[in-house]
Amino acid sequence: VFDAVANDLVLGALDGVNCTIFAYGQTGSGKTHTICGGKGSTAHERGIIPRALSTIFEAIDDRSDGIHYSVSMSMIEIYKEVGHDLLTKAAGHLGKKVLPTVTVSVKGQSAVLHGCKRVAIASEEDGLNQYFLGDVNRTVAATPHNLASSRSHCVCTIFIEASDPAEQVVRTSKVQIVDLAGSERLKPGEQGSQNSKSLMKEAVSINLSLHYLSAVISALNQGSKSVPWRNSYLTKLLKDALGGNAKAAMVMTVNPSDAALPETISSCRFAQRVANV
Repeated sequence: VFDAVANDLVLGALDGVNCTIFAYGQTGSGKTHTICGGKGSTAHERGIIPRALSTIFEAIDDRSDGIHYSVSMSMIEIYKEVGHDLLTKAAGHLGKKVLPTVTVSVKGQSAVLHGCKRVAIASEEDGLNQYFLGDVNRTVAATPHNLASSRSHCVCTIFIEASDPAEQVVRTSKVQIVDLAGSERLKPGEQGSQNSKSLMKEAVSINLSLHYLSAVISALNQGSKSVPWRNSYLTKLLKDALGGNAKAAMVMTVNPSDAALPETISSCRFAQRVANV
């Protein structure tokens, strides 16, 4: 999956081209497994984020163009329309973790994060250590569809700064990898998050956020002059990925069961709209 979807985009970032890779699909269909990987320690179980880090540092080591590369990263989650910095040791009381709040604003064609830690990384190992810290801090909960369901959107951004002493220029770019929280149909009488008040609130927030993302995609497809970027945290954050000159790819995951067919069809239709942007 990485070679087919992400490898060329990640390598392009070393040449100054921003890119975004995000996963979309029903809860429990394998988005987090695709983006983050399995819980095992073997290389073939790694997800897109660990593989992107490995690809970047291998490519830098292989280059002999005299350019100096500096790499840093940030990692945030969007939980019920509030951003949190994941690259910090969570404080808290009585077992409840508290993470620093991150806000987002739109400046021109770019999204600007405020209060987000950006950590310099000098090697693949440094990057993986930061990623593992962020992964541990994510909000998860057991749902009827997934025993460890991600209840937030997660955005991992790898920043690359290339300094060319010969031409005296500095080129900046970023690789943005997004693990979207899963969509979930909330119908009375069905087994799902509607049977828990807290899970229900989370699911409503997730579905609304994904609805606003769908509205942005539809507006872009129609060539609308008014695109509703400011409707949600997620759409503001993705403005320069979907509306700018960056390259983007989406991985759609589906649940193979017959019961999930309506959600699978809905996901396929959304993917088709994204492909037309």
